[in-house]
Amino acid sequence: MTTSINVDKRSVKQLLETGKNKRFIIPEYQRPYTWSDEQIQVLFDDLTEYTLNTTEDENNTYFLGTIVSYENDNKEQEIIDGQQRITSLFLLLRAIYTKLESGGPETNFLKSQIEPTIWKQNPTTGVVNFNEILISSRVMGEEGNQEFANILVSGKADEKSNSNYAKNYRLLQQLVNEYAADNPLSFYNFISNILNQAILLPITADSQETALTIFSTLNDRGLALSDADIFKAKIYNHLNSDEKKRIYRTLARTR
Repeated sequence: MTTSINVDKRSVKQLLETGKNKRFIIPEYQRPYTWSDEQIQVLFDDLTEYTLNTTEDENNTYFLGTIVSYENDNKEQEIIDGQQRITSLFLLLRAIYTKLESGGPETNFLKSQIEPTIWKQNPTTGVVNFNEILISSRVMGEEGNQEFANILVSGKADEKSNSNYAKNYRLLQQLVNEYAADNPLSFYNFISNILNQAILLPITADSQETALTIFSTLNDRGLALSDADIFKAKIYNHLNSDEKKRIYRTLARTR
């Protein structure tokens, strides 16, 4: 059977905005969000260094990596590879938006640029629904799924929580606040660069099987799925909900 893929270089803003029509889904079979503070620091440092070394007149871009996905039966973008990266970008943009909320009218334009990358907007009026986010994590056994959603909605992380979502969001808030204080003249340019000059390479497959094949051939810098994860993905489409839960529990005990 003939398979097809679509590869289209996009800025962070261009890619995340596609979630308003086809929501991003981190599926049940994916592993939990495991990026550490070190990986968050590297991402932030790379973006700030890019900003400090690039003038407004230059049109250089910064490559963030690939995102492999396919459109599932519910017309959602199901993430096969790159979920750690895309999750961290959502947290970063929410931390920036939270910082901008404390600013004056001069921040309104940048806030309006970030809003459609995180939340649903009415296509006619442009009114933002801050309770409806463009990404959902459904990782089985991951208690932080709802916490991730709550952070994106509220802009706050539970100070007592030790989940990676909460810890990384608190770190990003600290890094954003420090950068804004130390580099007030380039802070807005930093935000614009993340939205428009930081580039992702989305690879969209026509099926889960094709997406998994693409994933297995990529030498990704992120945290790779194990053979067991890929096995779970391949069998999930052929199981009902109860069977999925039973298989997950069995595999979880062997990891």
